[in-house]
Amino acid sequence: FMIRQFQQAEDAGCIAVCTDIDGAGLALVQGQDNPVGPKSVKELSQVINSVKIPVLIKGIMTPQAARKCIDAGAYGIVISTHGGRVQDQTPAPVEMLEAIADVAKGKIKILIDGAIRTGVDIFKVIGLGADGALIGRPYPIAAYGGGQEGIEFYNKMIGAQFREAMMMTGAARIADIDKNKLFISK
Repeated sequence: FMIRQFQQAEDAGCIAVCTDIDGAGLALVQGQDNPVGPKSVKELSQVINSVKIPVLIKGIMTPQAARKCIDAGAYGIVISTHGGRVQDQTPAPVEMLEAIADVAKGKIKILIDGAIRTGVDIFKVIGLGADGALIGRPYPIAAYGGGQEGIEFYNKMIGAQFREAMMMTGAARIADIDKNKLFISK
């Protein structure tokens, strides 16, 4: 089923596909037409190799899961707990970022979500090892409150905050952002 969906996305001209792997036990998806459940490296690899476009795997919260995605040939991962809706009492994605980056940085694209709201938040997660950040809830709020102008304002605001954080820490390029820019030596 996933292979068919991925191929349909590719045929429709999508530039990439992303799939969640951590919600298989949710009652919401049980009993649906789409069979859900944990995937082995071999199964993930089959799905990933069924298309020529990049495949990202969302819901990664451990270095071991990141390693499996690397071994399966994924283009990237998204460190995420889906707003804590998948399992209670898990750490925040940002708490797992460094450990995952230690295993995966340079081998696979690392994206993260989870309460990313400002340009400074984006700066911080890049400094901790992410290649980028996903922002969810602020966009519907901006759209609902201000339509296109609200989204344009939000984009400009986080962009300005990000550029200011770079300037204030002496990061001339995004590649200059690292953990040393986040903390002041004593």
